[in-house]
Amino acid sequence: MLHLAVTKRARQIQKLLKVRKIDRLTSMLTFVKTVELESFIAAAAPLGCTPQAVAKLVRELEAHLGNCLLERTTRSQRLTPAGRAFLPHAKSILEQVQLTEALVDKYRQESIGDEISYQCKR
Repeated sequence: MLHLAVTKRARQIQKLLKVRKIDRLTSMLTFVKTVELESFIAAAAPLGCTPQAVAKLVRELEAHLGNCLLERTTRSQRLTPAGRAFLPHAKSILEQVQLTEALVDKYRQESIGDEISYQCKR
């Protein structure tokens, strides 16, 4: 279910690393993918970035939260108690964002089918 969010966020990861600000959704997605795939290296490919970028986003999320989420060694990583508590909430938030975007997309598709166009002022 997170696949669509991964592909949408891959480009944003590259921009984030240049801007040096934290995008919590991208950082949460990166953290969740890292935990699910059990390594920064494995998470990098579907996220469309380098393992170093993945590690940096997780570190920035940890700094933002003021807690270590992953305990790292040279050969492995595992969730800290804070990481175990954070993970289900991060997954829930990402799923809610994806559902919300799908809901809005449904209306976009319906308006295209009805040949109705709306213009947003920017």
